[in-house]
Amino acid sequence: MKILFICTHNRCRSILAEAIARHCGKGLLKPASAGSQPAGVVDPLTLEALTRHQIPADGLQCKSWNDLKEFNPDLVITVCDSAAAEACPVWLGRAVKVHWGLADPSIEIGGVGVGCGSLRSNHRHSDR
Repeated sequence: MKILFICTHNRCRSILAEAIARHCGKGLLKPASAGSQPAGVVDPLTLEALTRHQIPADGLQCKSWNDLKEFNPDLVITVCDSAAAEACPVWLGRAVKVHWGLADPSIEIGGVGVGCGSLRSNHRHSDR
C-alpha cells in the first residue's frame, strides 16, 4: 500500500510519519511524505530523534507534493491542520484522503529536544 503523508512544510511531522510507517510497515507499506510549501530542509533534530529511537532516517528529504506526481498513493494522510484545510492536487486522484492531526513537536517542546516527546506520542498513535 502506498501512503503519502502531507504537512505544509514537510520538515517534521510528515517526515516522522513517513519514517515510522516505513519502519513499522516492514516492507508492506510504501510511505512517502511531502508538503504544499516545503521548508527545503528536514529539521535536523527530527533526524536526531529518529536515530535516537533506532528508526532509520536514510533518504528522508523535504519535498513538494508536486515532486510526487508519479507516486499514485492509495492513501493520503494530512498530519497538520493547515495542510488539511488546503485543496489537494488533482493528481491525487482516487486516493482515500484522511486527516490525522499530530502535535507540532517544535511547539510542544519549545525548541529543546524537538521531536522527542512528539516522536514518542506520534509513534504510539502509529501503533493503532
